[in-house]
Amino acid sequence: MRIRILNLLANNDDPVCVCEIVKHFPIQQSSISHHLKILRDCRFVLAERRGTFMYYRVNRKCLSDFPHAARVIMNV
Repeated sequence: MRIRILNLLANNDDPVCVCEIVKHFPIQQSSISHHLKILRDCRFVLAERRGTFMYYRVNRKCLSDFPHAARVIMNV
């Protein structure tokens, strides 16, 4: 699921609202938020608050470390 979220974010040039991310997955918003928190904690995803919504984007500086990072986030 985390890799699918990363893929969604990597295919968007602009930050994506968590409410838009949820629409692409068959799990609840709380589960998406949990996965995003893990991705954010390992700095693979950057987040910004806009009003009451959180917007996420992939940290493009980390893309070159993807193979190692994917193993890390899959085992958290």
